[in-house]
Amino acid sequence: MKRMDFEATAVVGAGTAAPRQHVADIKAFTGRGRARRANVWIDLVTLRAELDQIHQEMDDLAAASRTVPGFSFYLTIHRRPDPDQRIRYRQHSIRWREVASTRHMSWDEMPERFDQQLPALAQWYRDATALAMRLNAEESITRSALRAAERYMELAQQFKSAKA
Repeated sequence: MKRMDFEATAVVGAGTAAPRQHVADIKAFTGRGRARRANVWIDLVTLRAELDQIHQEMDDLAAASRTVPGFSFYLTIHRRPDPDQRIRYRQHSIRWREVASTRHMSWDEMPERFDQQLPALAQWYRDATALAMRLNAEESITRSALRAAERYMELAQQFKSAKA
């Protein structure tokens, strides 16, 4: 194996930048600097707003499914209680429910039901199903990210108070 020697060369103007570097956050790229802590607060605010927006979109879609004339099934919001989560951010999922029996219907059985409808209405139901599945996925991911950011902030507060 051949050994290679590298020689450092000076860059023109490098000496003039040295005094300016002291005003920068020296921990900015380690994940421990002020910018990282500020970003977590921004993330918390943003994630809470995104989750609230997703929940509102779920409510709007569920309400729209009840406006279909003579509907025999509709979308409903299932809010799962979970004692480990904050009440405001517990799991929401949108599901199809049958009017006659009030049972939840699986996503797999819905295409057969859609085929029994008029073509335009069947397409609306398919679009509503696609949107509902997307909202469920977005809600799950956003809620998980929010919980992770909140845990990070709680741990940061514990370490901060332990150092004091």
